[in-house]
Amino acid sequence: MDPLLTVDEAAAFLRIKRNTLYTWAYRKQIPSQKVGKALRFRREDLEAWLKAQARPVEWERDVW
Repeated sequence: MDPLLTVDEAAAFLRIKRNTLYTWAYRKQIPSQKVGKALRFRREDLEAWLKAQARPVEWERDVW
């Protein structure tokens, strides 16, 4: 099992701000867990979450 990521590590991995990560975790929009009072993230859970969030890009023909 991989070590748990801190908020700073998870935010850096996702390339988002810490406050955004806290908000998503509070709203249960992203997988997280509490260890005592600390919020932690499993890298494999974040990778699976990212994959599930992916949507195909729709290109407009007249853009180019």
